[in-house]
Amino acid sequence: MAGLVLCEPTELYNILNQSTKLSRLTEPNYLCLLDARTKREYNESHVITARRVKQELDAFQPYPVEILPAQLYMGDCRQACDQQIQKDLKIKAQVNISEEIATLSLALIFQDTNFSTAVMAFLMHSSHYPLKRAWKYIQKCKTNMRPNRGFVQQLSDWESQIYGSAITDISEPHY
Repeated sequence: MAGLVLCEPTELYNILNQSTKLSRLTEPNYLCLLDARTKREYNESHVITARRVKQELDAFQPYPVEILPAQLYMGDCRQACDQQIQKDLKIKAQVNISEEIATLSLALIFQDTNFSTAVMAFLMHSSHYPLKRAWKYIQKCKTNMRPNRGFVQQLSDWESQIYGSAITDISEPHY
């Protein structure tokens, strides 16, 4: 591979530590070192600021999925209770989908189980999306969504009420 240089951890540490005023290792946004070697190899020798990948993945706390940029997020109960997430995303309201969905300015919708149908209903109501467009929009944000078939039928019935007839054919395989 062109441009790839292998070196020992101490050599890398010294390269990163060289600077005129402050070490590059003191800049938290400069470099994130993840060591993917075995635990034995990691414990034998590693750059002091490196993190072992397994430890990092165990500690990784994902943020909610952003549905409407800086307006609507979809997450779980753990994310809804996390004060750091609330602060970082500037969440002003939380909606448990068992409650009525009202007009939201900046909210996190959450439930422990599948809640994508509630978010689709919100988009159908607030953004006037037909079911198919709401489905595609949510699927783009959360690719692993698998809504309950009964809820999808209810959304289809609601779409028929809103538009006078069903626009989305929910008999297609991906619904």
